Amino acid sequence: MFFLSVSIFATGVYAVRALYFGVMKQGQIPLALAGAAIGIISLIGYTPDIFVGSAMGYFLDESPGSEGHQNVFWMLSGFSLIGGIAAYRYFVR
Repeated sequence: MFFLSVSIFATGVYAVRALYFGVMKQGQIPLALAGAAIGIISLIGYTPDIFVGSAMGYFLDESPGSEGHQNVFWMLSGFSLIGGIAAYRYFVR
């Protein structure tokens, strides 16, 4: 069971990495710069993971209950909106 789950996880990770190169081709980024581009994209894309846990804790501590969860929802919705706009501008340029 362990090897099956690791194999499925690894397949998923490498499938997602294949998407990187599709996006690089779409954006006409040279293969020689793909590593740097993926690093920059990952830095920007994973930046919310650095502080979102603390921000969620802050919102839930300051506004307990439903209101705190709504604040977390709106924060995450804002991140999604920014990402959606960036993706739209990237593919429509």
